[in-house]
Amino acid sequence: LAVIFLIAHLPSLPVTLDDLDGINFALGVRDFDVTRHQPHPPGYPIFIALSKISTRAFTALGIEGAESRGLAIWSALLGALLIPTLFALFRALDGSIRRAWWATLLSTAAPLVWFTALRPLSDMPGLTVAVLAQALLVRSITAPSRRHLVAGALVAGVSIGIRSQSFILTLPL
Repeated sequence: LAVIFLIAHLPSLPVTLDDLDGINFALGVRDFDVTRHQPHPPGYPIFIALSKISTRAFTALGIEGAESRGLAIWSALLGALLIPTLFALFRALDGSIRRAWWATLLSTAAPLVWFTALRPLSDMPGLTVAVLAQALLVRSITAPSRRHLVAGALVAGVSIGIRSQSFILTLPL
């Protein structure tokens, strides 16, 4: 399902930036300076670092719309990764493989998930990493494991570096 999701999204990565946040992210890829809203505060440093790498690679390959696609590729890649990550979370919450698959399929079928996975923004990458943190942290509660707890806390911190609002999803756990 994740491979199908990714294949469906890659050909449709945007060639242009269509909103102020995307433009600010692209400016941040060129020159990271939060004081000049490049990108807007709080800066999303991990997302910008990843986007610098992909944008440079796309530019070197001569791919049209390298700035926009360099940002959006992370939404598509992590949107595909959201699928097994959701399954892991639902499985950790309930234990039922069948219900975890159904919940994952229903979640993945939401139009907002498909739309957001094409945007040159940090929404989808932040959500996916936050859900991964949730899955690890829930696992550390349902089957006590220091390893899952530490990994979940680390991933929660990384999710905040991708999208600061992620702390709302991870802090309660």
